[in-house]
Amino acid sequence: KPFRGNDYPITFGYMGGKNLFKGYKVLINAFSKCEQKRAKLIMWGVPKSEILNGRLNIETRKSYAPEQINDVFKKIDVGIMPSIWEETFGIVGVEWLTARIPVIGSNIGGIPEWLRDGANGFLVPPNDAQQLFQKMDLFIKNPGLIAELQRRMNPWETIGEHIKKMAALYEDLIPSDGQ
Repeated sequence: KPFRGNDYPITFGYMGGKNLFKGYKVLINAFSKCEQKRAKLIMWGVPKSEILNGRLNIETRKSYAPEQINDVFKKIDVGIMPSIWEETFGIVGVEWLTARIPVIGSNIGGIPEWLRDGANGFLVPPNDAQQLFQKMDLFIKNPGLIAELQRRMNPWETIGEHIKKMAALYEDLIPSDGQ
């Protein structure tokens, strides 16, 4: 993904679907406080009927095919993972980081393992629409922050690299004689 310029709107993306534990209602609440002319939210997997306020600059999209992921990610400036439950890992967040998309995510479960507050995005308390809004507003008021975080992002390991590391770890832990 190319470095982001300073133009508007800042486009936030959400891909958790219509699952309450993914925090989509918290996100809608937080986004409702944002300056709508300078921000847009694209939500994949959330029906339009869930957006109670028609004045919000929110687009809803159905799911996408895996081969469309690059085109989908090109539309997002900042990914949002507002989970209110213990995410095991939060794979879409790692996918966003791989595409150099900063992330705002809940400080819960496995998300803090890959989301470094201030380095590749920001952590917020789970189920806290006000804190989520404040981090979103930080990007809206300082669009150059997106490119700044993009420049500081280190490439994330691929799933294949991760599997090799995990396999090596288990091989080191399991005795070779099977005992």
